[in-house]
Amino acid sequence: MIETTIQLKPQDQWRPGMTLDKIIDELDATVRLPGLANLWVPPIRNRIDMLSTGD
Repeated sequence: MIETTIQLKPQDQWRPGMTLDKIIDELDATVRLPGLANLWVPPIRNRIDMLSTGD
């Protein structure tokens, strides 16, 4: 498992028409590592999920 945090620019600085879903789609198309799956969740949610499942 590799945990990386990405801090986005404020939404008013995004390209016109950009949404969080579009950013995630672009990241999925760009960030690929063999044998690993991408998961795009806020850091606090990821931490809670790991604590509750023991991962």
